[in-house]
This record gives sequence, C-alpha cells and structure tokens, in this order.
Amino acid sequence: MTQAASEVFVVTVITDPFSWGKQGMLMAPHVICLFRRAGRWQMVSNSLIFADTWLDFEEALQENPYAFGHPLLFYEVRDANLRFVRRKRFPLPSSKPAVRAIIPPGMGDF
Repeated sequence: MTQAASEVFVVTVITDPFSWGKQGMLMAPHVICLFRRAGRWQMVSNSLIFADTWLDFEEALQENPYAFGHPLLFYEVRDANLRFVRRKRFPLPSSKPAVRAIIPPGMGDF
C-alpha cells in the first residue's frame, strides 16, 4: 500500500436518529471517506469533497458537516482495501437533542 492509500479510510457512522426528527431512520446511518492531505483530515460524502479540514481523525468524525449537531452512536473504520481498522460505540444520549433544521447538501427537501 502506498503512503497515500494508507491515509484513506471508509467510515460507517451512525448518528442518533432522534436528532434528525422525521428523517431519523434515513439520515442516521451514513458512509463517508476520510483522507489526510497536507497533515489535515478531509471528507468525501456522496459526490462532494468538503472544504473543511481537521487536525484530528476523531474531530473530523464528530465535527464534519454531516454529523455536526447529531450525537455519534457508532463508527467503524476500514482502510482503502476495506480491511477492518477499528470501531467505537458511544453511550446513548440521556435525552433527545434538539432537532437540527439543516439538511445535508444534495439531500433536497423531504
């Protein structure tokens, strides 16, 4: 594996479905690609490469435009060859978070 490929990860994330309101079951699971470029993490989701960058992998998972404001319940990381790297489960939120009114880019109106 080249150095570049070793810094590319496919990540399955599951956010709290209650934080999405009526769209919870549709929006809670998502697959993203995180890659390191010039020492910072960037994200590809669907067909978009986001301009936001993060210094830390976990920060990129929690603060990206898709997951921001939605409690992360679980993630699983795989390398560029889809080999398992790690997974992490988070505790369930003790109360329902406020529903965020923003819809991720490309999702349209429901």
